[in-house]
Amino acid sequence: MLAAIGDALARRKYLEDKNIDPETLTKIVDSIVVWHSSLDSVEIRKRLSGYHLELEYRDARFKSQSISGRLAPPSAYLAHSKKGGTARRDAIREYAATARLAYAKALPKDLSANTRWDV
Repeated sequence: MLAAIGDALARRKYLEDKNIDPETLTKIVDSIVVWHSSLDSVEIRKRLSGYHLELEYRDARFKSQSISGRLAPPSAYLAHSKKGGTARRDAIREYAATARLAYAKALPKDLSANTRWDV
């Protein structure tokens, strides 16, 4: 199961508790739950404003839907990277690469043909 956080969490810069379980994410008002079997494609693309995660899926009525959001590392991540001498641009790229690895591990093998990673 892949939980994409909806408008309620989009107002925040990031979800602070990295140890939050997927079941809890599904109970947050305005969250969208997308099952692996419903996914058509998953992409991480580089744009002028940064890296974006784009999901295309089919809803319960088999209608095509899409979600897109910018991958923005938490401020603490950027501060830690800066202390280590990593440029902001490089830290953001590393964060997107980490997200790519997480999605690549989580996605079923049959969906790997419908993925695109610009990281």
